[in-house]
Amino acid sequence: MKEKRNKLIARQLFRFVLVGISNTIISFLTFYVAYHFVLVAETFLSQCISYATGIVWSFCLNRSYTFADSRPAKNTFISFLLVQLSLMLFSSFLLEKTALLLTWNINLLWCIVMAIITAINFILTRLLVFNNTNQR
Repeated sequence: MKEKRNKLIARQLFRFVLVGISNTIISFLTFYVAYHFVLVAETFLSQCISYATGIVWSFCLNRSYTFADSRPAKNTFISFLLVQLSLMLFSSFLLEKTALLLTWNINLLWCIVMAIITAINFILTRLLVFNNTNQR
């Protein structure tokens, strides 16, 4: 039983990472355009816009592909949204503070912050959002 559970978690983590890669590309492009062209060096708002774009993308793919949730979307979207909004604010705050403390390239800092957020995101999403699903 434990081996089957571990395989399920490993498969979910692998799929979560695949979804995360596509989400990272979309989020980074959104952040890049917002930060460099639209909001011009406004870190916090650029990250909020970037993360919000990723929320919609991530919910759709994680619900159907990663966690195979067959419940109506409305049953899980609110909890997913609460987790994601919390992580959005935390990532925006973390990015803002590290950008002020370090003289590193903002794009590198974004990647580091988002790697940390991704790990936290998997744990919270699995435990708090898609924990009662008929998972394949």
